[in-house]
Amino acid sequence: MLVSLLALLMLSARLQDHAPDARASEPPSVARADALALAGQWQAAADAYRRVLAADPADGRSAAGLANVLFELHDWRAAADAFAHTAEVCPPERADALYGRARALARLGETEAGLLSLRQALSAGYLATRTLASDRDLDALRTLPGFTELCRGVFGPVYGEPTPTRPPTALEMAAGVRLLVDTILARHPDPFRNLSRADWEARVTAARARAERWNEAEYLVELMRLASSVGDVHTSAYPGPDSAVMQRALPLAFWKFPDGLRIRAAKPEHAELLGAEVLTIGGAGLSELWPRLVREFPYENEWMAAGELAFFLRFPDFVRGLGLVAEPGVLRLGLRLAGGNERVVDVPALERSYEVEAQQVRGFLLPPGWLEAGAELKPAWLARRGANYWFEVLPESHAVYLQFNLPRDDAAHPWTAFLDELVAAVRREHVERLVIDLRHNPGGWGYMAKDLGWRLRELPEVNRPGHLFVLIGRVTQSAGVVIAAELERNAHAVFVGEPLAAHPNFFNGRRGNHPPLCLPGTGLRFRVAEVEEQQSDPLDPRRFIAPDIRAPLTWDDLSIGRDPALEAALDTEPAAAARLLDDAGGRALEPYFRWERPSQYWAWGRAEDHPLP
Repeated sequence: MLVSLLALLMLSARLQDHAPDARASEPPSVARADALALAGQWQAAADAYRRVLAADPADGRSAAGLANVLFELHDWRAAADAFAHTAEVCPPERADALYGRARALARLGETEAGLLSLRQALSAGYLATRTLASDRDLDALRTLPGFTELCRGVFGPVYGEPTPTRPPTALEMAAGVRLLVDTILARHPDPFRNLSRADWEARVTAARARAERWNEAEYLVELMRLASSVGDVHTSAYPGPDSAVMQRALPLAFWKFPDGLRIRAAKPEHAELLGAEVLTIGGAGLSELWPRLVREFPYENEWMAAGELAFFLRFPDFVRGLGLVAEPGVLRLGLRLAGGNERVVDVPALERSYEVEAQQVRGFLLPPGWLEAGAELKPAWLARRGANYWFEVLPESHAVYLQFNLPRDDAAHPWTAFLDELVAAVRREHVERLVIDLRHNPGGWGYMAKDLGWRLRELPEVNRPGHLFVLIGRVTQSAGVVIAAELERNAHAVFVGEPLAAHPNFFNGRRGNHPPLCLPGTGLRFRVAEVEEQQSDPLDPRRFIAPDIRAPLTWDDLSIGRDPALEAALDTEPAAAARLLDDAGGRALEPYFRWERPSQYWAWGRAEDHPLP
């Protein structure tokens, strides 16, 4: 169950919150109880937590641990009591404990008391609110009128209404635009960072005027335009699982290279299209269409726009929503094939939901069995992109290459143990350079950045100017940005590749939680960030962290398995790399001020100040 998993992940975070010295001085019974719970040994964990609480009844986090394992043992009454005790003795756990008590009471059939506890949890600041819609442990509460009203306060006024089989009406679409705009203005800390208030209001006025003429695809695309105009990685509109649009996608994957948009991967039945340059989409020439789309969908910056647009152009409904010619299940592409011949093809889309596509075909991720350029040559950066994190020693380069793809703890290979292995390998192999690759990192748990930063302090042989390199790109966003900013501000990172996909200071949901809000008359959703995250200096105006060494990936690079960013990181002399961290006069900058180094100047400007990706 999702909520049980979240509880266990909190326990995992608890273990990782302690530095090694702190863990050594921690009472063994506490560490043992946490370890037993993480291992799923519920009864043994319950006994261990009881022993801890017998000695210290005020240990709120152990009380929370006991409550969670009692819930796993289906001892609902004891779990409800343990959650109530946790809420009393541990303020930081109060909201989660009240939510847990609501689940236990719902299992007991005490629905009114369960609903009251759930309401108290939300009032106390319970953050993982998306679980309200799917948590089966709350099913007994769903028939209560108060439950629906409570959820409408979280998910919007149309929560609980069935999704119509008909297209939304003009009134429903106008109401949806109003709801999106009102929510952004009410919740977002800085809705006009990307556009002035006048420009934003002009976009909103134009959208409302067009509402009567939209079809559902045009409606979704307009919502996406408005959300992306806030310039925030965590504010967006998207199709839900019950949406009628964006449920078909091409069996092709695009990537925008400096020399054009190419088909970088395809299902085997479209192997002849691999490597083709896209000249037209839906009848529109790409040379005019691409700059227009980057302006219309600005996102955090044009690099994020390049990554997102290459993904969305695979959906015929998105192209139709742009006002271009497209059948619901077919997209017409004008191509220049690898051999040089030009050809127009109608590519049928597959029945694959937006949610599945977002997990499998974003960035350089692919479903099993697809063909892709360069993969058979096994370049390191593509070899294990599906793993959360891994590293290897490169003896010829006296380096360690670490790829950090997904900030999620791997239960089979915990992050802390992985970092222990990294430190040991650097020391054992006497390496002189560490390369950390974040190019596949779309976000996850930002706290893992601090763990990495602290462990690098133990490695002065590689954590010094000219010896630590970080590879970044347009997929690097959210927690990927947190990691990059940590390495810039608290280590000696030289960045290589292309700009990452977000401002170093960006907006987020509280603790990274983004409850989806419903739009009337459709299966469409949206989310809005509510807090600002200061990962860099508060005065830092950059729209991205720019590479100190620019190494863009070209189609020729990909097709022959070449990785220009890794090559640059391994080939640049340490003295030359160290100078990139100095100011314009050659004076050494402290890490805290390195956001002002000359390589970052172009990140201060607007998109029109430098070429589009």
